[in-house]
Amino acid sequence: MDDLSTLPNIWAAPVSQGWSVFPLQARGKRPLCEWKKFQVERASLEQLREWAARESNIGIVTGRISKIVVLDLDSDAAIGEAKRLGLPHTPTVRTGKGRHVYFRHPGSFDVPNAAGIFPGADIRGDGGYVVGPGSVHENGKVYTWALPPGLYDFAPLPEWMLDRFQPGIGRVQADRLKNAPPGTRNDTLNRVAFDTARMAAHGEVDGPDARRRLVEAAMDAGLDRHEILPTLKSGWKAATAAEIAKSISRRPHPKPPPRFEWVSGSIRPVLSGNWIIKGLLPKEGMGVVYGRPGCGKSLVVLDISLRTAAGMAWRGLKTKTCPVSYIASEGGGVFANRVVSWCAEYGAPCPPGFRFSTAMLNLRSDETDALALIQDVRTHQPGCGLVVVDTLSRNIAGGNENAAEDMGAFVNLCDRISKELGCLVLIVHHTGKDEARGARGHSLLLGAVSTEIEITRKQGEPGAIKVTKQRDGADGAEYGFTLKATTVGLDEDGDIVTCAVAIDADAPKGRPRPQGKVQHIVYDAFSQFVLDHGAPNPAGTGFPDAGRVRVVDFEAFVQFGAGRVMAASPSEAKKVVRRTIAALLERRVLAMNGGKLWSLS
Repeated sequence: MDDLSTLPNIWAAPVSQGWSVFPLQARGKRPLCEWKKFQVERASLEQLREWAARESNIGIVTGRISKIVVLDLDSDAAIGEAKRLGLPHTPTVRTGKGRHVYFRHPGSFDVPNAAGIFPGADIRGDGGYVVGPGSVHENGKVYTWALPPGLYDFAPLPEWMLDRFQPGIGRVQADRLKNAPPGTRNDTLNRVAFDTARMAAHGEVDGPDARRRLVEAAMDAGLDRHEILPTLKSGWKAATAAEIAKSISRRPHPKPPPRFEWVSGSIRPVLSGNWIIKGLLPKEGMGVVYGRPGCGKSLVVLDISLRTAAGMAWRGLKTKTCPVSYIASEGGGVFANRVVSWCAEYGAPCPPGFRFSTAMLNLRSDETDALALIQDVRTHQPGCGLVVVDTLSRNIAGGNENAAEDMGAFVNLCDRISKELGCLVLIVHHTGKDEARGARGHSLLLGAVSTEIEITRKQGEPGAIKVTKQRDGADGAEYGFTLKATTVGLDEDGDIVTCAVAIDADAPKGRPRPQGKVQHIVYDAFSQFVLDHGAPNPAGTGFPDAGRVRVVDFEAFVQFGAGRVMAASPSEAKKVVRRTIAALLERRVLAMNGGKLWSLS
């Protein structure tokens, strides 16, 4: 094949494998050309370019010409049965409903197509085709490689598949008829006829030839010819009617809109409607509010949410009134107390546009919960402008926040919620062990969000709300808050029940941070050393109140830190650590007294 660099990857990748390809309807599997000739010849580069210019799926011809046979599994039950029979590691594609498992064609004999070798499992061999990777299923899912070629060799056909082949209709169909218990053979023939007619309707087998071979197989199974023809006709007719009905049901579907909507010529700025809270929360996209456990981040986000639903200004910033859906997965049943506490503080009823749920969502392994939330909001809260997910860790369904795959799936589903509803999805998240490094987990999250807000607070002191990222505005803005206990009622024993509410306060002075690569390396090492070896500080002059901070031995840390820095020798590494500690002491990131070292931040 000539140079494929001008083709999109959906076409270039299978052609580079030596496979024969042709176009299928978009979001479907019907051929858009006379495809059978491509069982014996491959398309030219000119034809490929013409097809690639269309909005279409791609068909891959199976059999000798492409040297592949594909096992089509269209349900979880079928996948489980195939695994039980034995599936080698071989290139595999995720389909709209199951898997396409690719095998090496034996070459010495034809491999026929076979429908229903067991429920939900078909074989695509000589005279067949499958929908290729990169195509879009009618349910919207994209065909993608689960086990890609290049990493996995094409395995030979397993024995249990070889045992099912015979010329034409295949041994599997004869086995279904021969092994059917007495009294069920006519019904089995009817179902086999239905499956074969379905393949004929898609052009995957030759209809008249397949019917003739079905009659032969049925006679071999011991059925009377006078029984065979009416039963075969009934199954064939039912499959044909089903395919016609399916075709009719697809007709009303409107043509999907163009993928790209280009803007050119005289381009005007968008001057209004860009913010929920002006300068803080954008109208659409994703945002994240993060902080360590117990810092008050959820209370700050609740305050933002209730003010948004009520149309109240926030820290002097204009607010656009809009409905809010708050997923309070970490609040539990007492989350209601936080809402009541806020209402009591401001002497106002709960805004009618605010609602919350304590459900936990799976925003990682599939789209079921995301689609359910989208549908619920569209039905019960039209015009919703803010969806809060509190917290990320409770709604990633046990995924690894540090793994690109899990965090990427979470981000993609949150992005879909935002785009489908035209709202902002605000994610509440945690810092890692080292607060100076920001929100924990994979950097995909920071790259995806439009707004990032850091919440910091020391126990008993006012907290800070700092905008650390603002894609379409100025970052660096800082606001203050404090937590106030408010009475919400009496419990069953008559005791007062209180709950905290976040209220306005002056912004505290920014805490000192390490600067430069070496300071960060040494400070990270110090943070780890404190976790492993820190002890409560003693009382006395030059120390904080007894037990308030954790301290480590200065010399012991120098020895430990020297192993984390690059230097010509161990002694030089210790000098680097000592100089860096001196700089951190001067910046008041660290403090030292009596040979003991602790953090001020």
